[in-house]
Amino acid sequence: MEKSKLGISISLVGAALFFFANLSVLPLVVLAGYILLFESNIWLKKSAVKAVAIVIIFMIIRGISYIINSGPDTLNDIINLVNANAINMSWFYRLNSMFHTGLGVAERIILLGYGFVALITKGTKSGPIDKMLDKHFN
Repeated sequence: MEKSKLGISISLVGAALFFFANLSVLPLVVLAGYILLFESNIWLKKSAVKAVAIVIIFMIIRGISYIINSGPDTLNDIINLVNANAINMSWFYRLNSMFHTGLGVAERIILLGYGFVALITKGTKSGPIDKMLDKHFN
């Protein structure tokens, strides 16, 4: 079993990436930065980039959702400027809240799944992310 410079197996370090991503962005960035700067294993470097990419993709989706969510607020503010009755948009906010909850659950499941797969095997394929990594790492 190949060991990292930390003295633990490469699979365990790869799994830690995805598990740290579930906790917070800071431990993920610290561990991914360490791996990219000091480790020589290509699979581990690809895993670091993949974990960061998954978190960034979900951040972008959340950001777009927040922008969409601010539209009804802006519309209500404009309507309130002319002293009209505000539009009841509570259904939209509940729908958006459900979307954010589902998005969070999906992110956690994906990251935990990749973490457990990294513990068991030394390879996970995720379509477009892996194609991009193969293109830039080879």
